[in-house]
Amino acid sequence: MPSLPRDLVQQLVAAEIQHITLKTTPEGIKLWVNAEEITTLRWNRDTLNNAAETVGSLQLLDPAVGAAVKQFLPLVEQLEAWVVLRLPTTATPIPEPD
Repeated sequence: MPSLPRDLVQQLVAAEIQHITLKTTPEGIKLWVNAEEITTLRWNRDTLNNAAETVGSLQLLDPAVGAAVKQFLPLVEQLEAWVVLRLPTTATPIPEPD
């Protein structure tokens, strides 16, 4: 299982960050630090299709990877994901976002 570098974890803990949350929604990816919503990376069908076409056409990518990007990136709109990175703390717990 991959892990974060120890110095990064120490910096996050020193900044009193207890958790970082990422959630996909129909309008984009929402990001929270502790209970504070930081941003939403917005998307819609057109932007996902455009991004898939652009990234999939990059000659830097293997053609098979480009084809997979073109096929699957537009499906991100339907993805339901919720990822929480919990950091060690001894402070009073901060509620995670809903």
